[in-house]
Amino acid sequence: MTNCSRAAALLLVLALGCNLDGSSNPVDIPATETGIDVPDVQDPADLNSGDEAGDTTSELTDLGEEDVHKTCQSVLDDWQCVDQAGCPEWAACLGVGSCEEPPCWGLCDDFPGSCLPRTDTTLCEADGDCAGTTVCVGSVLFESGAVKAPGLCRSRPSEEACFDDSHCSGDRYCAGELNCTAEAYCPGPEFYGKCVDKPPAGQCWEAGDCAQGQRCAGAVLCDFGDAQCGEDVMGTCEEGPGASCVMDEDCDGNPAGGFCTGSFVCEGSDCAFGDVAGFCAGPPGFGGCWEESDCLADTQVCRAFLACPPGSLCSQSVAHVGQCGEAPATGEGVAVGLADTKVQVTVPFWITLINRGPATIYVDPCFAMLLQRWNGNEEIWIDWPTTVEHDSCVEGQPAPYLAIPPGNGMVFGGKMEEWEQATYRLETIYQVGCAQGEINPDCKSGPLKANSLEFDAVPAGPSDA
Repeated sequence: MTNCSRAAALLLVLALGCNLDGSSNPVDIPATETGIDVPDVQDPADLNSGDEAGDTTSELTDLGEEDVHKTCQSVLDDWQCVDQAGCPEWAACLGVGSCEEPPCWGLCDDFPGSCLPRTDTTLCEADGDCAGTTVCVGSVLFESGAVKAPGLCRSRPSEEACFDDSHCSGDRYCAGELNCTAEAYCPGPEFYGKCVDKPPAGQCWEAGDCAQGQRCAGAVLCDFGDAQCGEDVMGTCEEGPGASCVMDEDCDGNPAGGFCTGSFVCEGSDCAFGDVAGFCAGPPGFGGCWEESDCLADTQVCRAFLACPPGSLCSQSVAHVGQCGEAPATGEGVAVGLADTKVQVTVPFWITLINRGPATIYVDPCFAMLLQRWNGNEEIWIDWPTTVEHDSCVEGQPAPYLAIPPGNGMVFGGKMEEWEQATYRLETIYQVGCAQGEINPDCKSGPLKANSLEFDAVPAGPSDA
């Protein structure tokens, strides 16, 4: 399906989602593979009876506003949320959006966000540096000689949950995880996998266990605490490309759905990497989205979606569509921090950047941080070097933007070469709604900014000079 025909298909979905009088009719909208079919209802009375959400609403039409609000969770997937109470303790509710005339989403006064593993500002080099069951998720994106940026501690639901093989004991390895790197397409938020025993030859937990050109058929990884899933089932390596796709036409007749999401096609020479295959999914529904291209408005981005490819642990029960909405305000959910309120001149220090917002942010790795100094009312921006640089930062050449999805963090290195008695702060420049993979990406927002707290610069001690 071409971009034009995909846009036409989405417009058809929008048309089917409204009655002739203009009111929403969500039960006429094709359900996604995760069962979301009540995405945008302005009045609970607009819900037709006959489906699960409609039956729930019909029983509540005589109840007061307070009672109706309590049923919001009944129209959300398990991994959607409207506040922190809707997520397990180890996860954060990210991406909740408000609307001018509630309810925005079925019976909910806000557009839902996603429950995602919590990333904190604790720097780490190994899991032992992290508290409790949290683990160290390394950020090996930036290296300069022997200097390597540390990782950040991230929460997980179980000691058997993992983000890479290092989190598994013995000969076990991590299967079904979703990770982002600077050298690969990042379709959405990262999500944990599961520590499993290595399968015998010919069997598999994921496609990587099979030979090139084979797919892993029949494997099932059950999420932690999912009693309905039963037990994990090992799959079998079979000939065939699996459910991968590049365009919507590749998904015609696919039982997973007719929309191709998560793919990237390099249409010019200025790309960070080559073509990447995506996977087939159901229609996003009225106002919903699996990726940025599903949002037809030039200013809208895909907020709080969780797209999970086949073979990932989250594809079993977690995947859900997002909502097409306005780009987040500057600084919304983006945290810039330092480990100390004092920085020694000429001594390298670490800066954390964590995205707790509703959409993926994109950062130029060569100009990720600015340093601001001011005395009284005078503000001065300082051109300063970083100690740890991305290997694509070559003088005179543009670098691909780094994608930091909701829930992710990154560590940058800095060093102040000059000292002056003043107050300082750091500022990062980022954008949202970008075409990932392009060297000079098209973005739906202008430059957005997030600032650190103020800090002081002090002379280096005798042993640090």
